[in-house]
Amino acid sequence: MATILIEEVVMGLDDVKGSLEQAVTTLEAILEDLHTDLGTSLPTTLDRELLHPLQSRLTFVERLQETLSRTQ
Repeated sequence: MATILIEEVVMGLDDVKGSLEQAVTTLEAILEDLHTDLGTSLPTTLDRELLHPLQSRLTFVERLQETLSRTQ
């Protein structure tokens, strides 16, 4: 039973990881395409408040997946 539960968690984490990767990719593209007329405040804020936290959560999910895969 525990093995099945861990497998379901790992599959769910795959979905979470995919969503985080998509969010990071989209945000990076937005930051690259922002017009310079918008100033430096918006890109800096998006980078600090959204991109970095998303990247850190992606790293956490990857580590969690590695840990869970060793328990199977």
